[in-house]
Amino acid sequence: MNDNVALDLKDAFIEHRNDFGVTITHNGNDYQAIIAESEYTRTLVMGGFSDDGDIRIKLLRSDLYLEIGNLITYNAIQFKISGRSVMNNSDIVEYSAKPIRR
Repeated sequence: MNDNVALDLKDAFIEHRNDFGVTITHNGNDYQAIIAESEYTRTLVMGGFSDDGDIRIKLLRSDLYLEIGNLITYNAIQFKISGRSVMNNSDIVEYSAKPIRR
């Protein structure tokens, strides 16, 4: 990916994040991220499905770069980072995270 395309994608992501982003917390600090919640990885519990399924998180690498195993909090639920994906020359990183079952 050339530098101009990477910059355009970063600018588009920032605009999207500013309009639709949510707050996640890592080590007591808040960050704006884009979250996708999976409907297919929720646990069946008495009365329906739990509210704590797997999530995918998109962040700017310059805002926060997480490691596998790091913990974040979203929507009052703690999640553990289980995967990370980033394209070459991109400042946007996508993480997968699983809820910490209590």
